[in-house]
Amino acid sequence: MHRAREDEPWAIRGIIHPAFEEPSFAEFHGSPDFLSFVRSWCYGLEPEDLVLSGMLLWCNPRRYENGPSWHRDTTWWGTGKPYFAQKDDRGDGPEAYSEEVEKLRWEEIRKKNVQSITERKGVSMFLALTDDECHELIPGSHDRWRTPFEHDVLLPQAMKDQGIPYTPSWDRISPLPNQVAIRLKAGEALIRNGTTIHTGHTVPDRERNTLSIGWSKWSGPFTGEPSVADVRHAWQLDPAVRESLPHDWMKIAWDRWAETQKLGDTLEDRYPGFDIGRIKAGEIVGWQSELERQAAAAGEAWKPSQTVV
Repeated sequence: MHRAREDEPWAIRGIIHPAFEEPSFAEFHGSPDFLSFVRSWCYGLEPEDLVLSGMLLWCNPRRYENGPSWHRDTTWWGTGKPYFAQKDDRGDGPEAYSEEVEKLRWEEIRKKNVQSITERKGVSMFLALTDDECHELIPGSHDRWRTPFEHDVLLPQAMKDQGIPYTPSWDRISPLPNQVAIRLKAGEALIRNGTTIHTGHTVPDRERNTLSIGWSKWSGPFTGEPSVADVRHAWQLDPAVRESLPHDWMKIAWDRWAETQKLGDTLEDRYPGFDIGRIKAGEIVGWQSELERQAAAAGEAWKPSQTVV
């Protein structure tokens, strides 16, 4: 689960796990209506050609406003590698955020964008189950070099403090130039390129139930070594998830994803900080293996990244 200020829920993962006791999410994921859209968007992509993608349910924190936090979903600096929640090693410091490195990453990003848009090997969307007033973005920013104003918006304050040149432009509150608000009615969906400069902006006392849902094309038999699963998706490795899926082809799609992943050996590989705190407080939750039992017994003496003794 993603959590906002004071640990308020912001996005709920695991909604297709049988422990959630709501099979309708998995049923919709594999429904004829949703597959018909996937097929039309992805040039005839059929269920037997799919690999499992993630799903989560976005909601609104109830006590505090959350956002804006403008960003791209792609790594436009440093190594250009995708985000990995347990260890962010995409590069830090002035060199990683230099304009020279940024331009190299931008050329890579644009090539991937062209490939993604022309080949359509998958689709992911925000599907509003209730009216959703959260989405704000800068149209066209996925396909052009950022402006000086946008650089000020995107550049982390730590890099500004370390001397990366930028043009002070934004007060962290005002709307951005060319900003557009996307207001979804229940049943409407937003499909956007993740490179687009965008933000979520949740407001207390407004209901929000929006599915992030999609499918991807299977790339073929896997011959490499499985990687430790990102902690955000580790729960999905539970075989109970596979068994609860309503169609055989969905189980095969799970198999294709699961063979590329493995469960890590530390609490940080398996749980977000909130749940690690629960385990250290004595609760044996989640995978309930020897790791969780030893950590629960040790409490705060259990060190970060510690493994089973």
